[in-house]
Amino acid sequence: MALPLLLTSCASSQGHWIPSGRLDTPELQILTDRPPEATRRIADLLTRGIALYRELYGKTWDLPAKPPRLTVHLFADRKAFEGAAAREVPQLSLKGVTGFYAYDRRTLFVGCRDGLSEEGVAAVALHELTHALDHQWARSVTDAGPDGLPPWLLEGRADHLAYALIPPGRA
Repeated sequence: MALPLLLTSCASSQGHWIPSGRLDTPELQILTDRPPEATRRIADLLTRGIALYRELYGKTWDLPAKPPRLTVHLFADRKAFEGAAAREVPQLSLKGVTGFYAYDRRTLFVGCRDGLSEEGVAAVALHELTHALDHQWARSVTDAGPDGLPPWLLEGRADHLAYALIPPGRA
C-alpha cells in the first residue's frame, strides 16, 4: 500500500520546539507539531513497522509477545530538531541527518530538512524505529548504545525495514 504524500512543510522558526499535539496508541506516544492527519499516517506506518519487525526478527530473537511502548518526537521545524539534537547528542554532526534514536532517553527524534518529502520523513521514522526496537524489544543493543556492532549491520537492517514499507524511489 502506498503511503499518501503528506502536506506539512518543513518550515523553520525560532528553533524552540513546543509540541502542539500528542498521539497515543498502544505501541506509541508521539509528541509532535505536525498536523493530526499527518501524525496519524506516520503512527499507522510505525505500527506496521513494528509488526514487520516481529515478522522479520521475532523467531531469531525470541521477542516478548508485547512490543515496548515507544516515545517519538516528530518535528516539522528543522531548527527545533537541530536544537533538540544539540541537547541530546551534542557530538552528532547534523549534516544530512534527519533523525536519531537516543539510547539513554529511549526516544526517537524525527525531523525534516529542505527537499525531504513527507514519505522521506516517514522512511526516517521507520529507520529509527528499527534502532529503538533493537534496543528495547530485541535487546540486541545495550543501554550504552551500539558500540562494537558493525554499522553495516545496524544501518543496513534499519534501511531494510524502512524500504520494505516505503520503496527507496518514493522516499
